[in-house]
Amino acid sequence: MIEVIMLLGGYSWASNIIGGLIVLIDEPLKKGSCVSFQKYQGVVESLQLQSFSVRQYDKSLVYVPNGILMDNLVEIHTDFLEQQCRLFVHCHPTTNTSAMRQLVQSIDYALQQRKGRRYKEPSKKLWTALKRGRTRGELRTSLMVKWASEKEEDQTPQHRFWVTIVDAYTIEVVYYIFRHNQKAFMAEKTEVLLEITAIIQQLGVRLDDDAYCSRSHEKRLASKAED
Repeated sequence: MIEVIMLLGGYSWASNIIGGLIVLIDEPLKKGSCVSFQKYQGVVESLQLQSFSVRQYDKSLVYVPNGILMDNLVEIHTDFLEQQCRLFVHCHPTTNTSAMRQLVQSIDYALQQRKGRRYKEPSKKLWTALKRGRTRGELRTSLMVKWASEKEEDQTPQHRFWVTIVDAYTIEVVYYIFRHNQKAFMAEKTEVLLEITAIIQQLGVRLDDDAYCSRSHEKRLASKAED
């Protein structure tokens, strides 16, 4: 079950609307932005005039009032946008529920083990949206750029992923890779894909070739439509 957290209380309609206008005009938040505030961290899924939703890395969904931008520091990790590894595992229709459950649990366990692997994180840029002034006349926002020290010690990255069953025989794996150059990102993405492939082979799970062919055909059609 996916936990849904509501943070809509405690903020007036006016403050939420003003916060929404700030989001629309200054665009400190965008769909897909990786954000952290208070004790919450995740990816922005949707933006509305009075609130926005954040999918946390434990798969819970948080509905946040835009008024929270007035009173809280919200860190937006713009360098991390698009650093997402998304994989759909289409199992054959003959796959039973026990095999599906075992596959989900095995992939989840494997991705959890990755958080213990240490690496030196390069310097990073954090865009921080914050409020200056509390009265209506003084209300304004600014963007602050913070640079982390290049002499940071090795860190253990937080595991940020989810593994879910999206229909009867399809598993979706979403894994966020926080690297600051494309080469490192592609290297880790390849490692993740190879680990999942090895798990599928070890468990003897049969994949649905027709589903992959259909998905590939849809991508080709979409590419032609864009051209």
